[in-house]
Amino acid sequence: RGKFAGSPIRDYPVKDKPFVLYKGKFYAFNYYLLSDFFYRSLEKALAARNIKYDWSSIQCEASETKAFQMLARIFPKDTIFSNNKYRPNGKNSEGENDLLVLFGSAAIIVEVKAKRRWHDSPALKARALTRSNFKDVQEAIDQCRKMESYMRKGSASVFYTRDWKIKREIDAGHCTRFFKIVLVVDGANEIMSAKAALDGFVGDQTDVACLSFDDFMVYADFFS
Repeated sequence: RGKFAGSPIRDYPVKDKPFVLYKGKFYAFNYYLLSDFFYRSLEKALAARNIKYDWSSIQCEASETKAFQMLARIFPKDTIFSNNKYRPNGKNSEGENDLLVLFGSAAIIVEVKAKRRWHDSPALKARALTRSNFKDVQEAIDQCRKMESYMRKGSASVFYTRDWKIKREIDAGHCTRFFKIVLVVDGANEIMSAKAALDGFVGDQTDVACLSFDDFMVYADFFS
């Protein structure tokens, strides 16, 4: 019905169920990647068996661990710091950073995002699609900038454990260059590269690099 009647672009084939049954096996296709994510299928299978399965927490931990491992292929492990909680504006404020690399005079601030991408029609809900895909990315960009601002305030940056006990103090005074990276588990580079689409939804993000895990693994292979 309507303008797109009969068109396969009304909804993503992977939104609710597999797309093709061929020789006893189901195959599904993502518009942008041409293959569904295995771990997303695994998530659905586990959720169907146990609705209380804490997929989000495990996914978060696994994605941050994987990011650490990829960074450790490029930089010495003792230069990489994870789960960095801090107080950007005094005792009553708080912030959190996934990964920080201190290498020479450079500080590399990394945020990891693993949330599932929107699977509704890009033709019928283009604006909602763009907002959904980039909401988490914008939050990660803001987190990176917040962390940089905190580290630029003074020579000593204090970081805490999850229960707010001092974990480490870092002398940030020697950091003269700051790099900010957002790592996205689901591949979305081709959408992120569409600057016209980005401008209205995530603002100016030219000081932050947004990469998918797939592409970052290529860099890790190249530099390791």
